[in-house]
Amino acid sequence: MKFPRLTTKFLITIFTAILTLSNALIPAPTAFAATPWPASSGTVIASAGSNGLPGGFEPSGLIQMSAGLVIADDSGDIAVLDENGDVLNFFEPFSSWTDIEALTTIDPTSNIIYLGIEQPIPLVLEFDISTGTLTGQEWDLSDCSGCMPSGGNQGLEAIVYANGHFYVGLQANANVYKFDLLPDGQVNLAETFSTYYPSDMAGLYYDETTGWLYA
Repeated sequence: MKFPRLTTKFLITIFTAILTLSNALIPAPTAFAATPWPASSGTVIASAGSNGLPGGFEPSGLIQMSAGLVIADDSGDIAVLDENGDVLNFFEPFSSWTDIEALTTIDPTSNIIYLGIEQPIPLVLEFDISTGTLTGQEWDLSDCSGCMPSGGNQGLEAIVYANGHFYVGLQANANVYKFDLLPDGQVNLAETFSTYYPSDMAGLYYDETTGWLYA
């Protein structure tokens, strides 16, 4: 989802979840009591226009890899930062505007990440951060029976890999779609979950220690 460009400092912070899905399976609506955020308000380690990031850089997804903190801008740029927030690598893999909205990986010790593209259709693209190039593997998430709609500017907004599947959040209806993405580019929709919220899905996080998926 596009917003006016930000020029103020942004915080790289993980926010408290507003909903939990235990192993991505909820048999009935469940209410969760709100609790105070247990950590500090965060520390600014980088800002648009400094640390090697261009002015107007607008983060739309981030993931921690062994190579560094990987951040995507929703116009298609990708940066790799060190622990101090300084840019180690900066990639512009697309020749035109590409709406990256989320990142995930299967193995954080590898160099392979997956880009969640919102527009014009929901796509997942495989990207190599060691070379700064797309691998050629891609999956059209609208190209299967019952698959997620494009959603336009309210489309794919979140993606996370867990237990052999890719879970994708749609902003328009706040649903979570569980996909099998096959090596030949085929897409199988395994399940669709309602978060019991009418709209505005913004992110997904999987906790390996608990087996819970946070939306």
